[in-house]
Amino acid sequence: MASTLPTSGHVRRLIRPNEMESENPTMSTNRILGIGLILGFLCLAIGGYAEWEAYRTRKDAESLVADLRSLKVGQSTLADIQKLPDAHPRFFVKQTSICDGDVCYFDFGYPISLLAKLGLASKINLGARLQVYQGRLDAIIMDVVCFVQPRPYGVHVFDMIPDSQDKEGPFRISNVRGDTTWVRLTPDASKLQRDRAYSLGLGCFDHVGRCRSKAELLPGLADEVVGH
Repeated sequence: MASTLPTSGHVRRLIRPNEMESENPTMSTNRILGIGLILGFLCLAIGGYAEWEAYRTRKDAESLVADLRSLKVGQSTLADIQKLPDAHPRFFVKQTSICDGDVCYFDFGYPISLLAKLGLASKINLGARLQVYQGRLDAIIMDVVCFVQPRPYGVHVFDMIPDSQDKEGPFRISNVRGDTTWVRLTPDASKLQRDRAYSLGLGCFDHVGRCRSKAELLPGLADEVVGH
């Protein structure tokens, strides 16, 4: 009977998987390097986007604070305030009503950035509320909080019309609890006092690292804030 085995000229040696790998170390190394480069570029892209997003947030927050500084409690009208949501739509949270009654509020919020969630910046939160009473701006409330260990610290600014029994004067700084400092001012505060009260340090939004103290949150009143 004729043999079915191939002749020696047609015999191929089977290569086992482990032999193939051992014979192609360069291929495996290049594959690992390629994956590493892709992951590296991906991390850089995410970090770059997070930095850009935090920068945009900071610039808008600084613009809002400047707009609030230009308003005058007791004088600015509802029409003046209604321009703000259009100027800062990404961070306008809500208007509590159509302001056809006595009181309504306009709220703005700047949440913790992606950069902070990645651990590359401080966890900073900025909030602002405008209170309208009978068609006029009645109060501006701003708070900026840095969520760091062992405990958060922050600064709250109240620009408001005092009641008839108020005896605290047009400008006051107080420490209400723990690491929270409150700055209170009225329309009678001087321009310098107002400028200092509105000097919120928002660089921590895109600052790689973390804010070191309350003084960085309100640099215009750094000495007074640290003292409280």
